[in-house]
Amino acid sequence: MHNALISCFRRRRRDGHEQALCLVGMEACGGSNDWAHKLAAMGHEVRLISPQFVKPYVRGNKNDMADAAAIYEAVSRPNMRFVPIKSLEQQDIQSLHRTAQVNQIRELLMEYGLVVARSVAALRQGIPEILEDADNALSPMFRELLCRLWDEFLRLDTRVAGYMCATFPLLPCELSPCIAGRSI
Repeated sequence: MHNALISCFRRRRRDGHEQALCLVGMEACGGSNDWAHKLAAMGHEVRLISPQFVKPYVRGNKNDMADAAAIYEAVSRPNMRFVPIKSLEQQDIQSLHRTAQVNQIRELLMEYGLVVARSVAALRQGIPEILEDADNALSPMFRELLCRLWDEFLRLDTRVAGYMCATFPLLPCELSPCIAGRSI
């Protein structure tokens, strides 16, 4: 388990055997929600901590031992803010986001000094304007690449919206991309 700290105590099970129950503190990372669900199913209490709140407690060089000590220190703080563990439904909806592609387009544009806000809505508004602006510093080659990436994004967006509408027709308005042309 990546950078986790387990503080255990014992509880007597119904069959008379002792079971170690633990408070498990982990840095919130790519696999932490999966581990949190598995550990919670075993009866453990799980707390996820944003790495930015663990970092101040790291002493010395960064290594697994120092990280574990920092997580222990952070999880024991009474006023520590923890990251909520996502439900499977929340993870499903998050997996439909086009975050990677949005970030790729934004990062490429930043190389040319063009900044678009992080939201999908900002990208929807900004890319057509950028492509239409003949006076910006985009080379013809990059403009063609951006057009292709934008077309790919729109196709993906349409597929996600179709999937959401077909799979979740009763999804609330704020979550459904097919209602009033909204996007997740």
